[in-house]
Amino acid sequence: MKKVHAKFTGTPGTFALFGDSITTSLAFWAPWPYAPKTLDAETAKSLEVVRGHMKEDCWRKWRGPEFGSEGGKTIAWADENVDRWLKALNPEAVVLMFGTNDLTQVDAKNYETKLRAVIGRCLKNGRRGATHDHPAAEWVG
Repeated sequence: MKKVHAKFTGTPGTFALFGDSITTSLAFWAPWPYAPKTLDAETAKSLEVVRGHMKEDCWRKWRGPEFGSEGGKTIAWADENVDRWLKALNPEAVVLMFGTNDLTQVDAKNYETKLRAVIGRCLKNGRRGATHDHPAAEWVG
């Protein structure tokens, strides 16, 4: 990942969530600035590192279609739009959260192909990334 990130030329501390309704609803990620005080020591330390590095707008404000998050969407939507989002936002890190809508709208082979393509385009420009698929979507090995 260090080799990938060495190519990054954007603003440090920028973080994008590309996904379906969970990313728009603020249910994922947005509550962490107000996390409980009862976290174990390792988690609390990691959270403080993130809080100290991440830009304020990325916790809650980078939401909606122009930011890559919209309810009802699938990985096909991301494949069609990711280049535009990456150019406009130039995030240091990206988390992809698709899968629930894909279960009924996209066949497994197409899902895998498009997910790999989107991940590849994120990594190509030095972004750190992760995926968070639906638990029932065991499509990508």
